Amino acid sequence: MKRILFALQLLTITLLLIVSCKPKSTNSQQNGNSIGAAPVDKERTVPILSFDDKALFETLSYSNIIQSVNYIPLETKEEAFIGRRVTGIKRIRDKYMIISRDGMNASFKLFNTDGTYYTEALTMGRGPVEMTYFSSYAFNDSTGLVTILDSEGGKAVKLDIVSLEKTRFSVSNGIKYAKLVALDNGNYLSLATNYNSKRTADKLVPYMYLLNQDFQIVDSLCDMVNREKKTIEGVDGPELQEFLSQYPGGAIYKDLLNDTVFFIDNNLHIKPIAIFDIGKRKPTLKESNNDSWEKKKNKIYIRNIDVMDNYIHVTYDYDKLLYEAIWSLESGQLLYQSSSDLIGINISCDSFHGRMPINNYIGNKLCFPANAADLITVIPGLKPDDNVVLVEITLKN
Repeated sequence: MKRILFALQLLTITLLLIVSCKPKSTNSQQNGNSIGAAPVDKERTVPILSFDDKALFETLSYSNIIQSVNYIPLETKEEAFIGRRVTGIKRIRDKYMIISRDGMNASFKLFNTDGTYYTEALTMGRGPVEMTYFSSYAFNDSTGLVTILDSEGGKAVKLDIVSLEKTRFSVSNGIKYAKLVALDNGNYLSLATNYNSKRTADKLVPYMYLLNQDFQIVDSLCDMVNREKKTIEGVDGPELQEFLSQYPGGAIYKDLLNDTVFFIDNNLHIKPIAIFDIGKRKPTLKESNNDSWEKKKNKIYIRNIDVMDNYIHVTYDYDKLLYEAIWSLESGQLLYQSSSDLIGINISCDSFHGRMPINNYIGNKLCFPANAADLITVIPGLKPDDNVVLVEITLKN
């Protein structure tokens, strides 16, 4: 009963904090921040996800929630090789876009679904449709567009995944965008990184923007909550984070100060889909800004949140270790939990066993790159020095 009351209090407080402000008129101005339709089960009760529960297992396998595994060896030729550090795998239309880094060099390569190499999607440089360094990117399967922002936040390149046409344009409104999300209708969502510089005691300030296709602000969400993240000499360790990520029909959002995960649709309508029960291990903003690692190790700092059709995956720091946890969105049960010095989920399937960082989620599928040398006993004819292999794991419904 205490947990239920605690969850209801959190949900009520969170909904009260989210207040709409509209610098320009849109349809959502009439609807306010009402709860709107979302591509999640409308009958599903919002689950309470506890970090204190005991997980059912510590490794993903066929015996628990893995339904099937698909191995996709990427074509082995010079122009197709992936950099040493893969930072993203995105499925767009009938292509895989793999973002990787090798030192300071970044690469956006396209592969067909059978693993054959298609083309280099974007070349880093100083040409007309190039950029020297990118800060963020957004993609959408419905529009077939990939949008990439440079590190200064003033320029961007749009790539049409079908025609491969590239368009470079300037973002001249003076705002540096964070965690950009491309929506199905061609618009964008972004967190407001300059929130704190504008905040006053009596003024509502945006913390999220709705942008049109030309990056003009057409709507926003705002409140008077202090989210100021300070840089203090001698303070180290993790810090509280805001989350905004792609999801079919909209985006997933979690504020750094509350415990509710929301779905946000194309018109800024909000629907809660999960509530974290962190208990006494929840850090305050003051602790995040001021505490040393020795104090922070006793709190849970969430690094990343990924929402699937039936599951939610969270990476977090606790006790100076990296934890991975997977809950059922239907029952709220903690299914998987493990900890390590390195990020990644323990996986055991076929003759492959290891801890792998997950780079992409599509429905109930998770995807990661594996070295060819680790799969030579699984895939006939594979050589140790071949290009990486994409591993697609489908979880049970």
